[in-house]
Amino acid sequence: MRIWKIVIVLLMALGPVVLAVTEDAKDLKAEYIRENYAKYEFEIPMRDGITLFTKVFIPYDKSQTYPILLLRSPYGGWHGADIYMPWIGPSSYFEREGFIFVLQTLRRNVC
Repeated sequence: MRIWKIVIVLLMALGPVVLAVTEDAKDLKAEYIRENYAKYEFEIPMRDGITLFTKVFIPYDKSQTYPILLLRSPYGGWHGADIYMPWIGPSSYFEREGFIFVLQTLRRNVC
């Protein structure tokens, strides 16, 4: 029973530290993306009047060609030309390897 009290006290003490480190890691990832990728945003109209919000991230390095990775999701967020999210691909390995990322929100209604 005493061990659980110690564990709980440690978790309560270290919780804010872990959250701060996680936020710093997110900021570093977003900064890496900002420094290495150009971001473009488009609204692509469909025949039924709905627009699909699309973000395209293209590496600044033009010395080679890159494969394109299309990611589609029903969830939006992180909109704005100057707002960079902490991830753009399925993992950071893809971001460091170099891909053109196309992130598309499905069935977004624009009012």
